[in-house]
Amino acid sequence: MAEEINMLYEKVKELKNKNPEKPCAVLMAEAINTIYHLELDQNSINLMYGLSFGLGYGGMCGCYMACLSLSNIVLNSFENINVRKRQLEIIKLLNDKMGDFNCSILRQKYAVNGNCIYILEECSKIFENFIYTKGAKI
Repeated sequence: MAEEINMLYEKVKELKNKNPEKPCAVLMAEAINTIYHLELDQNSINLMYGLSFGLGYGGMCGCYMACLSLSNIVLNSFENINVRKRQLEIIKLLNDKMGDFNCSILRQKYAVNGNCIYILEECSKIFENFIYTKGAKI
């Protein structure tokens, strides 16, 4: 079980090492797409560029938004009540661990030389554990 839960974490690290300049939202989407076999095309992944750097002004972390956006696909659930509840659950888990959801604040606290690998790694662990507890299988 522990190995399964670390697959997303390992994929995020691998992608960040290969593409250090790629935004966190895109890296997270690529990793989730690969690990959960979502078969999203490149145009769908490229939509995540708009979420990068907190929507370009330091707002909500793009990594968080990628997790929120793709959780419904991974869990195959699109009913409004489930979407809203799930988003609140993920945000709470991320905030409890990281202390905020604002990109500017997270980068100030955790980025090293502009590198958000710690944020990506922690988000991937939280997302993967959340998905696993909801019953989705890799």
